[in-house]
Amino acid sequence: SDVADAQVFVNGRLVGTAPITELELPAGSTEIAVRKDGFKDDKQRITLVAGKDYPIVVPFHPGTVSTVP
Repeated sequence: SDVADAQVFVNGRLVGTAPITELELPAGSTEIAVRKDGFKDDKQRITLVAGKDYPIVVPFHPGTVSTVP
């Protein structure tokens, strides 16, 4: 996230706060979501391949907060 202390969810489960520098996940379809008060929530679905790194940056936009997950 380009905003510190945003909550990070993987497949609907809270995994920590941004920035998260390393997180191992199983291969397959995965939903990454972030939430921070005062910003619009964002989520991305990606398909992970074993052994590959996926740097993900989520830019936040000020606005009405929606609910994630």
